[in-house]
Amino acid sequence: MATPKAGSEWQSEVFTDEDLTESDLRGAQFEGCEFVDCKFTDADLSDAQFDDCTWLRCEMSNCNVANTRFRGASFVESRVRGVQWSSCYRFALEFKFTDCNLSYSSFFGLHLRGIEITGSCLREVDFGECSLIGAKFTGSDLGGAIFHRTDLTRADMSSAQSIALDLNNNKVKGLRISLGGAVGLLDALGVEVVFD
Repeated sequence: MATPKAGSEWQSEVFTDEDLTESDLRGAQFEGCEFVDCKFTDADLSDAQFDDCTWLRCEMSNCNVANTRFRGASFVESRVRGVQWSSCYRFALEFKFTDCNLSYSSFFGLHLRGIEITGSCLREVDFGECSLIGAKFTGSDLGGAIFHRTDLTRADMSSAQSIALDLNNNKVKGLRISLGGAVGLLDALGVEVVFD
C-alpha cells in the first residue's frame, strides 16, 4: 500500500505501523479509514479531511490541524498532546476520545456539544470559551484544565478527577459532579468544608 501524502485521497483503508512523523499531509482526504499504531508527531495535517476515521494507539502530538476537518473522529489509546484543536475547521466537529493523553492541547472556543472523553488525561487542556453542553468526562483527569467562560450546561463530570473551575465564570446549570468534586469547587471559592 502507498503511504499517505499531501493531497492524496483514501477510502476504507487500514494503515498499520506507518511512521508519518513530520509528514506533509496537507489537503489529504480520508473517509472510513483506520490508523493503528501510527506516528503523526509534528505532521502537517492542515486542510486535511477525516470523515468517520479511527486512530488506535497512535502518536499524534504537536500535529498541525489548521483548518482540518474531523467528523466522526474516534481516538483510542492515543497520545495527542499539544494539539491546537481550536485551529481546525469549526463546523460539524465530532470527536470521541477513549483512554487518550490530550495534555497541553487547546479546544479554545470550539462547539463540542455532547463530546465524550473517557479515561483520558486532560492535564492543562484549554477549554476556555467552549460550548461543552452535555459533554461527558467519564473517568478523566482534568488536573489544571482551563474552563473560562465555558458552557458546561448538563455536562457530566461525576467520575472525573481534579476538577477546578470558577463557578462564577462558567455556565454550570445541570452540571453533574461527585461529592469530592463539589468539595474541590467550594474550596476554590474559599469555602471551608468541615466533615462531622
